[in-house]
Amino acid sequence: MRKWGIGIVLLVTCLLLFIVYDGYRMQETLIGQSDASPILKTTRTDGQVTKDETWFKQTSETQQWSKDGLVRFGRYLPVDGSKQTVLLVPDEMMFSQTGVYALTRYYHEADFNVLLIERRGQDRSGGVRNYGWLDRLDVLEWTKRLLAENGDDTRIVYHGLGVGAATVLLASGETVPTQVRAIVAEGAYARLDDWFSLLADEQIRYPALPSLTVASMWNKGEQDFFFGDSR
Repeated sequence: MRKWGIGIVLLVTCLLLFIVYDGYRMQETLIGQSDASPILKTTRTDGQVTKDETWFKQTSETQQWSKDGLVRFGRYLPVDGSKQTVLLVPDEMMFSQTGVYALTRYYHEADFNVLLIERRGQDRSGGVRNYGWLDRLDVLEWTKRLLAENGDDTRIVYHGLGVGAATVLLASGETVPTQVRAIVAEGAYARLDDWFSLLADEQIRYPALPSLTVASMWNKGEQDFFFGDSR
């Protein structure tokens, strides 16, 4: 009987250790620092360079600013005399998404100044992937800079795609300047933890909720927010 008890304790201990380790590798994969977990692995595909992409990169200018040791990058394309600006926030793959360049051209031809930003953890921007929760603060900072450059009488539209859509919605929950007149969100998640749970159900063959809970706790220690905070 005693041997059975020791065996059960060892089994439970091993299970708990696996959950802790699995939660850690999930969190590292989700923030883009590892590929150890099967959840939300992304493979960057450069794809074919479109005419819109070539046009945008040739005609726009790089803007950047730094805070907390991280440099934020964006590409800005003004229209002479325009008092309307769109701040575009892309999905995970950033500039390898061909659709975002067609969107920039659409707005520019409608006489909008266009600012296409990089989110943290993308390309040159440094930091780690945070699915919009910390990026929302950068959107507000970019907005202040647009107003300083174009004047307080400018009108601003936020347009986000995928995780970028969630980013602009999260930004709208803060104190947004009155110059922000519209927010367009395409494909945003409702709750980050619900989205991760759905992905885990699709991609992991064992019950992943305990590991996701631990991953959320790891993320709280590293980025100061639980997955459930982002909603």
